[in-house]
Amino acid sequence: MWCCILELTFEDQGCINEGGSSSLFAGFSSSAGAAGGDAKPSTSFSFTPGATLFSFVNIKPPAAAAEPAGNADDQEEEDQPPKVEFKQVVEEDAVYSKRCKVVFVMKGADYADRGVGMLYLKPVKDSEKAQLVVRADNNIGQVLINLMVGNGLPCQRMGKNNVMIMSLPMPEHTKVVSILLRVKTAEEADELLAKLQDYTK
Repeated sequence: MWCCILELTFEDQGCINEGGSSSLFAGFSSSAGAAGGDAKPSTSFSFTPGATLFSFVNIKPPAAAAEPAGNADDQEEEDQPPKVEFKQVVEEDAVYSKRCKVVFVMKGADYADRGVGMLYLKPVKDSEKAQLVVRADNNIGQVLINLMVGNGLPCQRMGKNNVMIMSLPMPEHTKVVSILLRVKTAEEADELLAKLQDYTK
């Protein structure tokens, strides 16, 4: 609770005018009588030097706002951005699946990174071919590549953990490109190549 004591102090020598009355405003007067009855009154306002007008004591500053209680670790967790969760779109009739990264090899040393997703290999009914589909890791399962794997399709191991195939990346495309399917390990790359060669021989 705020406590305020207002002390009003009069100095004997500076705040008592000639008439003996105490006033804080010594020098506040009218000069109408001195100049005659018709003269307009003139007022002046001044504080007497040396007089202490107001004094505030026992004033306490407001208390600092209390910090909310809680664990610092909990607050840090609240500051973390929410994790994006999605439901993987699954090709139910696939006989083989592998997570991989899809990269298009362009002319020269240029590459076009298509993204990361799940590769599915699905046999085509009444055919010796298979459909290869890679769906992106997102809620809609965007198709990164969709091509047919059949007899004569060029495919080979490339580098440490890549399998390269040459094909139309999508049915509506008209230009054959080199496609790198990048997996985690060399063993996974060997396995993927063997699965593809089951349909390319």
